[in-house]
Amino acid sequence: MKDGVFLGFCYNHLVADGASMWRFLHTWSKICSSGSASEPHPLALKGWFLKGIDYPIHIPVSEAKRPPPPSRELSSVRFTKDRVFHFSKKNISDLKAKANSEVGSSDMTISSLQAVSAHMWRSIVRHSGLSREGETHCKVAVDLRQRLNPPLEKECFGNMVYSTPVPATTTVEDLLDRGLGWAALQINKLVRSQALGVDIE
Repeated sequence: MKDGVFLGFCYNHLVADGASMWRFLHTWSKICSSGSASEPHPLALKGWFLKGIDYPIHIPVSEAKRPPPPSRELSSVRFTKDRVFHFSKKNISDLKAKANSEVGSSDMTISSLQAVSAHMWRSIVRHSGLSREGETHCKVAVDLRQRLNPPLEKECFGNMVYSTPVPATTTVEDLLDRGLGWAALQINKLVRSQALGVDIE
């Protein structure tokens, strides 16, 4: 390409989830390639709150008291260490097969994500130095789009991914001694507990 125009954008995940942004990019792509979207959809925006959540009191930013920034030298800040792990397709398949084999139930299937998450949970705890009598918790992000009652319109724009309010909780001893399948089952139960339908107002 000798020349061209490149457009970029960013968005805050609090505003929109991956499904919303994918629909936005897909529509934008159609407009750019053909001059118009062949099937324009109305933007479905809703103001609602999950039952049990108090309606917020909006305070103007100018009236909100903000604490002063911490006065500490940059050298005293402890940076978070991060690691990147790559799982091959075979690794993931093996973990899923092992987890389902250990669960041994035809009524319950452990997904690939649940198996990998359980493996990571156990590995992190195993090398954390935590006491075997101590508690450990695992929270997962859940897509509520198909779990709300009534269900959302397909075109609804917003962020419908949230972290489970109650984590999977167990002792370090149980997590390490009961195996991969048991750990994956705790995550599976946590996800399934969100699938009964969340009422909205």
